[in-house]
Amino acid sequence: MKQYIYVILALGFFFLYSCADETFVKNTKVEEGIPVEVSLAFTREDVPEVTTRAALPETEENKVYDVRVFIFDKDKKLEYTGIVEYEEGNTAKKGIISNCEVTSGQKYIYAIANTEGGAGNFSKTLGTDIKKVNDLKTLVSELNTETDQRLGGHLLMSGAYVEKNADVLAEEASCLVSKDMSGKSLAGEIKLTHVDSRVTFKVGVQEDSKITFVPRTWKVVNIPKYTNVFSAIFDYASISYFNTSEKSFDNSTIVDTKYKGGSFSFYMYENRKTAIKTPADYNDRERQDKNDTGLNGDFTYADPYATYVVLTGDYSDGDKTSAEVRYTIHLGYVNDIASDFSSLRNTIYTYKVTVVGVKNIILEVESSQPGEEFEEKQPGAEGSVVVAEQSISVDAHYEAKNVTFRKNDLTNLSVIVSTPYTIGEEKYLINATTGVVTSTMKNDYKWVKFVKRTAGSGLAKYPGNNKTVSVNGEGVPTNDDGKHYLTIDQVLQQLYNKKDDDGSSYWKGKNDDKSVTYTAFIDEYYYEEGDKNWKEFVNVEDRKMHILCNTKFSQDKQSNLTTANIMISQRSIKTIYNKSADGYSTAWGIETVDETKGMPMENSGTRASKNGRYNTFQMLDFSKEEDNGGWENYLDWTTESLNKLKGSWKSKRYAEYACLQRNRDLDGNGKIDADEIRWYLPSTTQYTGLWLGKDALYPEARLFQKDPEKITNDGTDGGTDEDFRTNNHFISSNGVRFWAEEGAATGNTLYNVKNSKFNYRCARNLGGYYTGVPKENESVDDYVQATLDNNGIVTKIVLTRVDPLALRSTLETSITAAPEHTGADLNRPYTKFEVTTAVKGKCPAGYRKPNQRELSLIAGYSTSSIGNTASCTYSDLTYKEDVYYTAFWKSEDKSNIVSLNGSSSSSVTRCVKDVD
Repeated sequence: MKQYIYVILALGFFFLYSCADETFVKNTKVEEGIPVEVSLAFTREDVPEVTTRAALPETEENKVYDVRVFIFDKDKKLEYTGIVEYEEGNTAKKGIISNCEVTSGQKYIYAIANTEGGAGNFSKTLGTDIKKVNDLKTLVSELNTETDQRLGGHLLMSGAYVEKNADVLAEEASCLVSKDMSGKSLAGEIKLTHVDSRVTFKVGVQEDSKITFVPRTWKVVNIPKYTNVFSAIFDYASISYFNTSEKSFDNSTIVDTKYKGGSFSFYMYENRKTAIKTPADYNDRERQDKNDTGLNGDFTYADPYATYVVLTGDYSDGDKTSAEVRYTIHLGYVNDIASDFSSLRNTIYTYKVTVVGVKNIILEVESSQPGEEFEEKQPGAEGSVVVAEQSISVDAHYEAKNVTFRKNDLTNLSVIVSTPYTIGEEKYLINATTGVVTSTMKNDYKWVKFVKRTAGSGLAKYPGNNKTVSVNGEGVPTNDDGKHYLTIDQVLQQLYNKKDDDGSSYWKGKNDDKSVTYTAFIDEYYYEEGDKNWKEFVNVEDRKMHILCNTKFSQDKQSNLTTANIMISQRSIKTIYNKSADGYSTAWGIETVDETKGMPMENSGTRASKNGRYNTFQMLDFSKEEDNGGWENYLDWTTESLNKLKGSWKSKRYAEYACLQRNRDLDGNGKIDADEIRWYLPSTTQYTGLWLGKDALYPEARLFQKDPEKITNDGTDGGTDEDFRTNNHFISSNGVRFWAEEGAATGNTLYNVKNSKFNYRCARNLGGYYTGVPKENESVDDYVQATLDNNGIVTKIVLTRVDPLALRSTLETSITAAPEHTGADLNRPYTKFEVTTAVKGKCPAGYRKPNQRELSLIAGYSTSSIGNTASCTYSDLTYKEDVYYTAFWKSEDKSNIVSLNGSSSSSVTRCVKDVD
């Protein structure tokens, strides 16, 4: 029977629910060889409540599309085989196989369900190669592709006949058929069970904890490619394994805008492994042998082919400690048995992983230092941990923050810089006693510029890119006039030379509380064209500057600990584009978070839909002022939030000006030059791209940041339409309202945007078209390559320019119905797909109904009406349950709109087919 196993790793408790073993009837004498015609019943096992909707929906996972029955005689030779099919799938728990023509006597009855359209191929032809029971019992299923998903449903099942009130000593599949049974149904039934297991990981933090955990990636190692169709004592002997690529979590858990974990699910054939040595406890399961230098080798206790999961995420304790962590978790450990590494068929596993801290990683690093006794309490936990007194995290655009150096903290005058272009880490150290400098610093540290704050509590003024300070004869640079900036090595030199100076005005405060404050001007995370390509520095790890710091490493070099007085960390530009693809050179990216939420938009005039930078220039309309106007007419540079407008522009707190704040007066002349407007308000096409490419984005960069099942429409939770719009809708630079809670739905073109508040996300062009006055007809390379017929309707979509993390990795001839947000691969497109003309009724062979993202691409890139076209994707939103997405033509906009329609049917279907 199906087992429901919940594994709670943080607590070590396990709950195992299973039914008793099936029993079988004893044989009795009957007259052999008389022709009879009987009917058989089959049942499938109950399915528990689905713990995550990223797996197949409950009904699809258990549908039976076809059942092939095999009846063998007393010598276990095939006597009858037949098949019953259900075109739409049998969702009932039972079914009947009628009119099986056999002779009376001892029989052995088996069945296989979903033999066609599933994920696996059989080692024999079922209709001709099965002659004996042994042929059936040695039947092997091989996955068509190396996949951990079952997107088309048709999950393979197998089973044997079980007599009513069976005896425990009865032989498997045994049945006595007498002559008086002709025309009747046998009393027993065939019990069908899944060949796959379903594995769900739910990663979270302790309730009411200040800890945040942003889920990043997961992958599975050692998934079997083959399995016995019928359960056997041992796994298939000639087994081979594969690993999945890294994937985004299917769902995120967000509480009060804070990430608290996420979940994902996958399917796999059974893999029954035991320990090669007996581990003492749970943590030993991930322990690895160490070589002479302390580096990791093979697993000490786990079988080398046992299945395990590697998941990553970003940890923060809400105070001084942050970390990029990686956890390795072997499957198994049922009933607290540390030596169990098995994954059984027909079983649903739920692993609950609770992130409680990084103390064990810190302990491993600290105990790896010379003179310490090495301890590795949690071998499955690794990462890079940072403990900083002042932790400054900024987005990819231009930023300015104040940092404070305290006189008593100058015992370690050092900085460590980590960027995509540093070899390892670049370091700069001044010996606090001798003043001797040790440096591996080259060029990639000048992205932070410092100006000493002379007075007040606000920010210093940015002097301009070309106003650097040269070191004078004494090696003491100065920028006290506010007209020049220092680099970090010069700041450390200045701190060293002033460390014993008590009489100057350099230090502020009294006694042991003396300090000095600098404004740190952080450049945008962009390297100018030349020998650096934008594909090298987008979607990468944060670049970091650790000031007054020290870094230590674990013995195996898999973990490290950095302690710092000041940490400046900057997120990279995020993009949906495929950095590995050729054939294009320009793109666009976005910031990670919206720092000034809930802003109206001043100007809602009609603008170009694709060119967001051009649209933004038109909205700002600098031509009304001489030389485009001055920065201080728009922004207050003295506040760290960069969130206030000044003077006559104080009332203009609009989205377009918020994106203006992401830029900088680069030459320091006080005037807004066209070359300085690099960050802008995106267009509708770009927002749609962010939905298409959602799973390639860092979780915090995604537009929709909530649990769709907890979203309520206006009025149902006591809120207003204004609240609903502010919480869920985005505004584009072409004045179109983007409904993030519905994926890619749009509406209310030229809505009254001036009197309503919306979310937004600022964008930047990559590789070109990011300086100078923009032109309407110039734009970066599109992320979609669409082929249209003579009527302007899409016939083919190519997405090689889209990051593979956002796409489905396998070709599918069928995809089951699924929700838009939590459907995972079920609502992702393949890299290339073809589109049929309008079809009424069933799709042609090899084609299927599109999912929502595929339909959005067909609708968005067609220039004429595609008709009322259905998808197989429905809404996650509780108040729109079972409502499906449909495209329709909006004549006033002359475009196809995708929206929720109320059913999965429509007048036509534009069927799709994945192609290589």
